[in-house]
Amino acid sequence: MKKVIDKIALISERYNALKFVRPEPRCRDCPLQHEGLCQKVIKIKQSRDYLRYNYPARGSQSWKQLYAKRSAVERMNTYLKENYQLNRTRFHQSHHVVVEHLMIQLAYNAKKFTNQRLNYRKSKEIAV
Repeated sequence: MKKVIDKIALISERYNALKFVRPEPRCRDCPLQHEGLCQKVIKIKQSRDYLRYNYPARGSQSWKQLYAKRSAVERMNTYLKENYQLNRTRFHQSHHVVVEHLMIQLAYNAKKFTNQRLNYRKSKEIAV
């Protein structure tokens, strides 16, 4: 099974390897193109270095989208830790901690929803 990543890199799930196809526009003017030194497809095992050869490829469009989602989640977690004391739990059993975290997230979502509704009503009153 192969997945296309931004037209340049392919991942082979069978071998757990990244495949990079040589970009044609860059290699047209290369003096080593016909010498046999350049490969058309470069295969790299991810197990060699997970930080360097990650999936999706760093700098690709899908990587940028995942990074944006992750940074948004990290901002939210930081906000909850600072303002709702999410890092200080009052319980030692895991299911109690999970319930406490869910209650904190529910309180945060209710607060945000209420603020959005109030702002919407105010903007509607000003427009009328």
